[in-house]
Amino acid sequence: MDGNTTSIDQQWATYQIDRKEPYTAYLFICLIIGALGNGLVIVIYALKLRGDLGQRYFIPHLAVMDLIACVSASILCLLSNFYPLSFPSDSLCRFFWYTSWSSAAISTLILLLIAIQRYLSVCKPHGPQMRGKWRHLVYGSTVGTCMLLAIPFFYLTGNIPITQVYNGRNVTAYYCSTNAGEGSWRDFETVYFIGLFIIGVSNIIVTMGFYIPIGLTIYRTFNRQSILRLHNQSNEDSVAAESSVDGAQSSEVSYSIENSSKSRKSSLTHTTSMSVHNKKNIEKRTKAKNRFTLMLMLIALIYVLSNVPSLALIVVWKDDPEFWTVSDDAHFNFLIILRRLFLVNNIVNPFLYGYFDLKFRHKVAELFGLKSKTHS
Repeated sequence: MDGNTTSIDQQWATYQIDRKEPYTAYLFICLIIGALGNGLVIVIYALKLRGDLGQRYFIPHLAVMDLIACVSASILCLLSNFYPLSFPSDSLCRFFWYTSWSSAAISTLILLLIAIQRYLSVCKPHGPQMRGKWRHLVYGSTVGTCMLLAIPFFYLTGNIPITQVYNGRNVTAYYCSTNAGEGSWRDFETVYFIGLFIIGVSNIIVTMGFYIPIGLTIYRTFNRQSILRLHNQSNEDSVAAESSVDGAQSSEVSYSIENSSKSRKSSLTHTTSMSVHNKKNIEKRTKAKNRFTLMLMLIALIYVLSNVPSLALIVVWKDDPEFWTVSDDAHFNFLIILRRLFLVNNIVNPFLYGYFDLKFRHKVAELFGLKSKTHS
């Protein structure tokens, strides 16, 4: 009897490992890309962009938290996939839950801090800014709050027995999951996770709320620049026409007046050249600032799009405990990857830095001994 039970257990374990192959591949991809990408960002900021980071202050901190969140969550899920009958360690289970959740929470709140910092810079440039000691204080408070807030995971997670039916026989597996609280912790669990859910949704709404006025400000800036360019082009055409008339009349004036006119024109040309140069520099700085802001807005948008499906599936799963007992393997893998779609938020940022942040791109090329044509 025991031999038959062991055989059924092993068959079920093999079946679970095999059916989760697409999901396992997704986790490996996230682990590798997240570790290499965020590791590269940390190296670039540690070696090439040290000193006063200015508007980039939160980016290396974000990369550190994304690295920890991606690695810990991926390893937790991979161990669950490779040990379907029993997660290797109850303590390891609690550690990975705490680490992955606290680092992911810090990462999402850093995105909120970046949104606030960018809002002040773009929409309130003459008002108080998030600089110096205030940035350190806000970041330190965020890290401390999230680490304290995640402590209940040590009491609410662990290896819990779950019985399923396979080929007409009951198979009991020990999953690393929530719902492991005992006594008063079990009563507290529902309130705790509802609170975390509300915080997560609120953070998404508030973060995007800051980027709406930022987007409108950039849109108005682009419009003003377009109008100014048209106006300047019109003025240049008028000056050219007037210069042509002056040239036709200059043959009728005396030599001294002609020399005086040339002197004034030379001075005017020099002044105009300096003015054009300054305008180009201002336009270049504005374009770089807007490009950087658009990058941060896209990071926030990906954060929202990758977390909403996960939050929605949590609600459905809590309402229907049988939600994950689907027989179709393709459907199952689609749902479980969607549940872990938040990992995309932890791996995509380095690619956005490389595309939008020309200075970062230049430093990467410099690190690998390559040539970079432009940087800001």
